[in-house]
Amino acid sequence: ANRVLPMLTNYSPYGDRVDVVEYHPSYHHLMEVGIDHGATRPRPELLGRGAHVIRAGHMYMQNQIEAGHCCPLVMTHAATPLFKSGSLPDEVAKP
Repeated sequence: ANRVLPMLTNYSPYGDRVDVVEYHPSYHHLMEVGIDHGATRPRPELLGRGAHVIRAGHMYMQNQIEAGHCCPLVMTHAATPLFKSGSLPDEVAKP
């Protein structure tokens, strides 16, 4: 994921604004591994028994591999309680 940088495309061949970022497949693979191993949520079977510590350990290990893919993983974990609460800030709730 570090050898092939993400590619930003601002405009389509027709001049339309698209703002698309394309990532190498290895970047997506690293995110899948993180998700599969509980980096975005505590494991349900471990809740109440150090689940957040284990999740933080997984994130620490993920960061050792490549740090760029970790931001979406951490933000997913951080935003989940807000979405579950049903009380989104007005800026987010507006269409």
